[in-house]
Amino acid sequence: MDEEAARFVQLLDEEREEQMYQAYLEQHTRLIPREFVQNHGIGLSLVLRKLSFGADYKTDFFYFSKTTDDWNAVLCRLPSR
Repeated sequence: MDEEAARFVQLLDEEREEQMYQAYLEQHTRLIPREFVQNHGIGLSLVLRKLSFGADYKTDFFYFSKTTDDWNAVLCRLPSR
């Protein structure tokens, strides 16, 4: 495990406010879960944060993933403690 990932695990053990974890992942986007990354990876290497869906819903992170002829929109919500 590299230093960034080890620090994140350490932070998880400290049970801090969610916004602190959000900020850490925004600075270290490679640690964001990428369950649906396909052949071409994350579209434009772009991860968006706090994407709103109306007044009631908001993602923690959002990205596109692509294969040769298919795009997927991936909405990430971090589990609450």
